[in-house]
Amino acid sequence: RLTTDVTELESPSPQVLAFPNPAAGKVQFRLNAVKAGQYRLKLYNVLGIEVFSENLQMPGGQFEMTVDTTRLEAGTYFYNLMD
Repeated sequence: RLTTDVTELESPSPQVLAFPNPAAGKVQFRLNAVKAGQYRLKLYNVLGIEVFSENLQMPGGQFEMTVDTTRLEAGTYFYNLMD
């Protein structure tokens, strides 16, 4: 007999749109958080090296922010948003 269990997440991850990427000068983030709370946004270069980190206090709903990337090389970056 096989028993399975499905657990739904209480707080789904926020939806994120980042543009432009490849980045040159700045990256605009449009985030849609299901609930208000503390989040951490990190940017990584193509080598996987963390190049930016910021704690965010986000309201529930849509939130926009701009990250200044003028000190970074123009190129493609990966992001991670954690609660």
